[in-house]
Amino acid sequence: IVTIPIIDNNQVTAVIALSSLQEYPEEIKRWLQEAKIIIETRFNHVMANKRIYDINEKLEKQNIEIEEQKEELTRQAIELQEQNTYLEDQKKLLQELNELKTSFLLNMSHELRTPLNSIIVLSGILLRRYENKTTSEEAIYLKTIEKSGKNLLEIVNDMLLLSKMTSGKEELHISTFSVSDLIREVLEVFIPVAKEKSL
Repeated sequence: IVTIPIIDNNQVTAVIALSSLQEYPEEIKRWLQEAKIIIETRFNHVMANKRIYDINEKLEKQNIEIEEQKEELTRQAIELQEQNTYLEDQKKLLQELNELKTSFLLNMSHELRTPLNSIIVLSGILLRRYENKTTSEEAIYLKTIEKSGKNLLEIVNDMLLLSKMTSGKEELHISTFSVSDLIREVLEVFIPVAKEKSL
């Protein structure tokens, strides 16, 4: 039995075994020794090609994965761009709506102030003119009309101030107030209404 190890990178990667019933002649042994070098070289060449093929196959697979990832990233970038465009459009729409709201509040406030001023002035005139000629209850009603008109005018002025603030045209001024005075004012407005409804 003749065993020929095939060595690649200092490792036995294959073995060729030949057997014969008779002793191998010396020339055959020499030929096998020479053939071993050729066989080993060819085998190593085949194995190197196999490794190159495996590497190429792996690289090909990685290239396909990279291409797929690239396509996915491109798709995501397009979606992100579409979302950004949509959000930008929504932002512009919101700004337009906010400007319309501010404009509406400003116009409405101005429109309400004129009739409210008339109510306040006329109720004040009636109160001063008929204060001593009417019953105390009627005088209270006239005072309530004047007071309610002034309160409503303050609300309208607050709305005007708020719309100016949202448009960046007004600064906020914080002040203190009396809660008891506020409660008294609210009661003055609602006591006549409560009496009328027997509450």
